[in-house]
Amino acid sequence: MRVGNPPELAKARALPLHAPLRADVPVPSAEPAPPLLGAPVPRPEQGHPAVAFVDDGALTPFVQLAVALRRAGYRTVRVTTARRSIGSAFTRRFAFDRLCHVDASEIEALDLLLADEALVDVHCVEGLAPSAYRALDRLPGAPRAGWRNRGDLVDKANMVRLLRSAGIAHPDTLPGTADPAEAARTLGLPVVVKPRVGAFGRGVFMARSVEELEHQLASVPRQDTQLEAYVEGVPVNYCAVVGAGAERDMTYRTLRRGGGPCSPSSAIECYRDDALSEIGRRLAAVLPCEGFVNVDAIKDARGRYFVHDVNLRVWGALFAAWSAGYDLTGAYLRWLSDQVRRGVGDRSRVAFVFPDSATAAILANRRRPDLRTVCRQLRAYRQLLGLGYAVRELAGLVRGFVLGPRAPRSQARGASTSPPPPERSGALGTGPA
Repeated sequence: MRVGNPPELAKARALPLHAPLRADVPVPSAEPAPPLLGAPVPRPEQGHPAVAFVDDGALTPFVQLAVALRRAGYRTVRVTTARRSIGSAFTRRFAFDRLCHVDASEIEALDLLLADEALVDVHCVEGLAPSAYRALDRLPGAPRAGWRNRGDLVDKANMVRLLRSAGIAHPDTLPGTADPAEAARTLGLPVVVKPRVGAFGRGVFMARSVEELEHQLASVPRQDTQLEAYVEGVPVNYCAVVGAGAERDMTYRTLRRGGGPCSPSSAIECYRDDALSEIGRRLAAVLPCEGFVNVDAIKDARGRYFVHDVNLRVWGALFAAWSAGYDLTGAYLRWLSDQVRRGVGDRSRVAFVFPDSATAAILANRRRPDLRTVCRQLRAYRQLLGLGYAVRELAGLVRGFVLGPRAPRSQARGASTSPPPPERSGALGTGPA
């Protein structure tokens, strides 16, 4: 399955074409993406292209994706406001190449902290996303196509406006500053109270009476709150990778959740839902950002879909879907590699074949090679192929430097065991008479 886009928008953002959307669906105008959809050309001292994860506590989907990215050769960086712990240090060993503990106030300076990283994508928890993306947009030459505008769309009020402009059904909403009694009359009871910026069901409350609604609104900052009509039905999701290289999408329904009705899914069922896919592709076509997208919707008893949340980062059920045969990880890796390739552009670049280039430098008249170049190549291939491979090649380089070149086994055996060719004689005159 491919994520569909109107031809004119697909041409502007290099998105793959699929079934065209309805002509009567309004598409909000978006700032054209920069010509280079991806990372700046990675400088040698920057190492491999990197993906950053910004969180306020250990998140399982962040760790899972980081492990997969490291196995694919990408550098992973975690920036967290959580306290230092033995668990975070252990997780850093197998999931992250770099771990930074910062205060929440320091997220505003994230561009300085990650200035030396060749970032190709960033995943943020919603609470830190506005500050993080705002800071990263200040990076000179940063890959803006992927995360651009994510910080704005984390705000549920902004996402509702985008859904409305695209003609996608969603539950009726009111700002948290609305009068409780008027909100109950307009939206009906129960009323869902949720923070405008949040995730994982944190801060979500269902008010079943005007009194409950008044009490709940009195305990939260109302200007940062959104009121939403409750829609009863089955929770369903549409997921995709949006952008150049977005080649797969999928749908699933939630079978079980965690501790509460708004908790993340603990069991899902992957299935084909063409109607939900059409809605998801319509939203993907108008999103002013790229990368992962997970659309939360409710299917009511009449078969209507209402989108009530959109996540623009990796989600908990990604690898559960992979185990069920629906792979979006591969599509995401292709999208990342496309960002790197487009960042390089048409300019020629020199690359050294490892370990052949290092071996040649070592064995050529027993000269000492440029250790910095060898270490840089060794580190790069360790990142891509693993520590075991790097140790194997390092041992071979050390042996070659100490003992010199070793003759091929077949050549040595031939020199010691092959008898000299006999002299030929006979009437043909090819040897002595």
